[in-house]
Amino acid sequence: MAYNAEKAINIKRMTALTPYYGKLISEGVDEMMNEWLKMMPGETMEDYQKRVNDESRMNQMRLFESEIATGFAGGLVSMSNISLGKYDRTNNVLALDFDNMPSIFLPVPEKSVGAFKNTDDLEFRDAKYGILPNDNFELVYARIYNKADGETYIYDNIDRTPLNFMEGDDNVVSLEIIQQQQMEELKLQELRKKVVEEAKSQNVISDHTNITVDSRVVPSFNADGDKILNYQVRFTYEVDPEFSVHEDFAPGKYRAEQSGAASSMLSIVKQAFEGDFAQYVQSGKKLTIKISGTADASPIIRGIPYDGVYGDFEDEPIYQDNQLKGISVSTKSGIKENEQLAFLRAMGVKNFLQNNVSNLGNMNTDYQFHIAVAEGKGAEFRRITTEFTFIDVY
Repeated sequence: MAYNAEKAINIKRMTALTPYYGKLISEGVDEMMNEWLKMMPGETMEDYQKRVNDESRMNQMRLFESEIATGFAGGLVSMSNISLGKYDRTNNVLALDFDNMPSIFLPVPEKSVGAFKNTDDLEFRDAKYGILPNDNFELVYARIYNKADGETYIYDNIDRTPLNFMEGDDNVVSLEIIQQQQMEELKLQELRKKVVEEAKSQNVISDHTNITVDSRVVPSFNADGDKILNYQVRFTYEVDPEFSVHEDFAPGKYRAEQSGAASSMLSIVKQAFEGDFAQYVQSGKKLTIKISGTADASPIIRGIPYDGVYGDFEDEPIYQDNQLKGISVSTKSGIKENEQLAFLRAMGVKNFLQNNVSNLGNMNTDYQFHIAVAEGKGAEFRRITTEFTFIDVY
């Protein structure tokens, strides 16, 4: 910098100033685009019009910008302090935060998120950069190798799509909570395997019954509009059609203990919430239990006696086809519709939980019954599932 002084002109080297990268890159792109826009030797007008259009021009400008910016940026990512951010379950992306660049959002399947624990395990390869209006660089492309699982994840935003979708996304969850949930699901799977093997050894079920368990952290809002996190655990099963009548509900049966598959599934529920998952069963906390019972379309000709094991019901609230309805069952009138059978199968789950999982009774519990009658006939359409949603647990 040169400036006047009394009887002198002073010159000072400004070592702290950085180049005007945006201007330099823009000039470089213009120069390269001027060459790219020229017709190539032997290129016909038809070929030229195919090669050069509004879309291809924009794409080529982005590539040139990235090429020049990458040259100026050098190994910027290698000089960054990187931290793991939140995980967006809607878009399946994990935020990686830099101290010298904007965050990036790396596509990562939810099942692989648990492997992201230490940023020292991450190697950034083939990094490419872009320039922002404020003259700062941003990462626009990288192949990111994670030593923890041996997988390579591709971040590609050369098209420079605005990545502000995480700012107001209701499905963004911290990485620590996602990883905790995945560790707990492993425990669920181990428990499921143990209970299933015990049931098989006692000939309650066979390899033809498949019980599944899964868990999920679900963002929601409380009555005041504040964001909360719910913990959801779901238990369900399927039985091969030709074995359903032996291992699941027989025609006209509704007690949970009359189904080997249902009773085995509920045994997992009991052991889970009295064991590793008892931390979520807190006195006074809210819990929603969604129980689904199904029936097949086999007609009920003369009616089925109801032994009153769960009591009589008059216009009990249930959901059918997502519509709130009322259903009635009594020992006097018995069971005349498949909807009643489906309801009693669901009610059997509530009865089991109240009588066998005592700590659930200390919670503020809302039971929701969902029933369905299949169009087909057969034992494979008679089953129950249950879903527990623990409200605001984190």
